[in-house]
Amino acid sequence: MPTKRTRLNVARIKSPLDAIYAACIVRFRPIIITTMTALIGTLPIALGSGVGAEARRPLSIAIMGGSGDGRLIRKSTTSN
Repeated sequence: MPTKRTRLNVARIKSPLDAIYAACIVRFRPIIITTMTALIGTLPIALGSGVGAEARRPLSIAIMGGSGDGRLIRKSTTSN
């Protein structure tokens, strides 16, 4: 349910470009923090060695690539 503040913010936005900019200001930081957390969390697995590393390494590289690509595709195709 939209609040009074949300309605006021929507009324202030004049063009689609302004709406995209406003959404980026609000959403960009949490999305980047989530992506970086996933990348940094899987980095030790990608760089690891030892027993079973040959099975874990491709999985961690796929997670890192998919996370980064997914964020780029989402941000380039949607305004939220």
